[in-house]
Amino acid sequence: MKHKILYRGLAAALCLLLLLCLCGCGEAEPEIGRYLCLELRNRGVPMETPESTLMLDRGGYARLELEGEGGAVHWSRTNGGLNLTVDGRTVPGIWEDGVLRLETDEGTSLLYVREDLAEDYRARLEQERAELAAWQAPWSGDWSGWWRVDNSEGELGNTWYDLCARLTPKPDGSVYLLLWDEDQSTSEPMAEVILRPNGETAAVAEDGYFWLEPLAGAEWSLQLADGRLTRAGRHEAGDEHFDYSLCLRPWGERWDDPNERPYYYESWYLPLIEAGKSLPDRMQVDKLN
Repeated sequence: MKHKILYRGLAAALCLLLLLCLCGCGEAEPEIGRYLCLELRNRGVPMETPESTLMLDRGGYARLELEGEGGAVHWSRTNGGLNLTVDGRTVPGIWEDGVLRLETDEGTSLLYVREDLAEDYRARLEQERAELAAWQAPWSGDWSGWWRVDNSEGELGNTWYDLCARLTPKPDGSVYLLLWDEDQSTSEPMAEVILRPNGETAAVAEDGYFWLEPLAGAEWSLQLADGRLTRAGRHEAGDEHFDYSLCLRPWGERWDDPNERPYYYESWYLPLIEAGKSLPDRMQVDKLN
């Protein structure tokens, strides 16, 4: 009798344990579902998006299909993310509300969106790209003008220079700025800056340099208003300390105000634009001795 009671107790415990396991196995896994690849980037630059699907199933099982070829893979949760293991290689990712971003060590990132969300998310991506393109439009092309130095504490002195600029939209939504003055050229510029939008009329430096000063993390920005690019700031690097300001207008436009014109406006700028010439990579001007 004692053995029967013990057996029944053990059986009940095993049934309870099995029930608990079944309940645990039935817990919702929000990541489960079929995902479509909506974007591929290489070091932040959008590339042609491949035809790819990813199926996440229970128990960490998954299947990845890329350009018509597929195979079994494995997925697992991490602290705040989701890892995908492909051919023994772990690719870290971030999953949130049906959106999975995977990024390799080589800088390639893939965006997968759960199938039921893909249509709306694709429209959102297209809208974001259109907004970036609209932002880039006025911040592009060749520009010319001047920059001046005041309150100089170095060898540069208080002076005034004609200035040229070239702004090139990049596929990642940024704008690449190249600045050179009358003593420099595109191959030896005074500034190379990666710009990002900051409101409707400003762009802020994400990376680059100005007069040998690194700009990553610095509060360096340009303003765009009334058809002019302007900036006023303070330069503090090495032995050079000075206030400066710059003013640029699109190449080919005339400067109606004589007090605002660059120094070589009459002798260099006007002859070139009247001849329909593009902005050269180096200013060829007759300098005063």
